[in-house]
Amino acid sequence: MSSANYSHCIPFLPVRNLEKTIEFYRDVLGFHSEWYWGNPATDAGIGRDGLNLLFVKNEKLATLLTESGERLEICLFVSNVDEIFREMKSLNVEIVSELRNEPRQVREFSILDCNGYLLRIGEGLENEPLETHSTATGK
Repeated sequence: MSSANYSHCIPFLPVRNLEKTIEFYRDVLGFHSEWYWGNPATDAGIGRDGLNLLFVKNEKLATLLTESGERLEICLFVSNVDEIFREMKSLNVEIVSELRNEPRQVREFSILDCNGYLLRIGEGLENEPLETHSTATGK
């Protein structure tokens, strides 16, 4: 009997406007493979390489997030972050923080998407996997 394992997680991010969000990720950030669910659409997704993002039309929650003054941060892990940083600069995307090496062994930069979400785009330094720590179980 094989053991059960968690595979991956892709939360639905609340947005006011699904079409505008998909257009931004497709036309500005170079994502593709978009899809919509429902008529009228209530859910949508987009992908680039092996990374997928899912969105749900939820005006109330999206408004609460943007009006709170806090930013929802989404970490996108990539290979060759320097090349992607150059790509984003050439697209005139709003860069919140420049490309830098972080003490936690990540090289990253941050941009804002059309919903005000902070996209932290980075990769592990020297292509080493990031360490994870569990304080709940002591592992």
